[in-house]
Amino acid sequence: MKILKEYVKKFALRYLKVGAPKYDFNVEPIQMALLVNEIERMKNIDGCICEIGVARGMTTRFLAEHIKSQNIEEKNKYFAIDTFNSFVKDDLTFEVEQRDKKIIDLRGFEYNSYNVWKSNFSEFNFINAIQADCALFDFNTIDPIKLTFLDVDLYLPTKKHFKKFLMPL
Repeated sequence: MKILKEYVKKFALRYLKVGAPKYDFNVEPIQMALLVNEIERMKNIDGCICEIGVARGMTTRFLAEHIKSQNIEEKNKYFAIDTFNSFVKDDLTFEVEQRDKKIIDLRGFEYNSYNVWKSNFSEFNFINAIQADCALFDFNTIDPIKLTFLDVDLYLPTKKHFKKFLMPL
């Protein structure tokens, strides 16, 4: 049985491409490098890291592994903010009616679950999942933010978020 198992494994990996490496991130490698470099640059500065729009948590996991491997968890509290339930209806309507997007293309995040997401990150005690619409969330309720990664994918919440943080010149 063991020999048959090894033969099947060898065949599958060699001919079916089930073991082929793939890049599972929706963020470009240069963006991931920038985030890691910024975390390193600011690792001793007080303040938190805020990822807005986390989906399955691929970027969160990547950055959490970096923070953990560098033993910098104490100075790098991490807030992961998402609705964890697809997009807000008004934002979807705007994308379809004003930006000619297809609703089927925007429904890709309905699988998300706040409880499952939190469970997937339970080993990282410095990660705090917050279920909220980023356009409505009061960012004054969390530590001073030293780094934000905004990955919301929609125009209106992104615009609302920027208005909160941009200061007049």
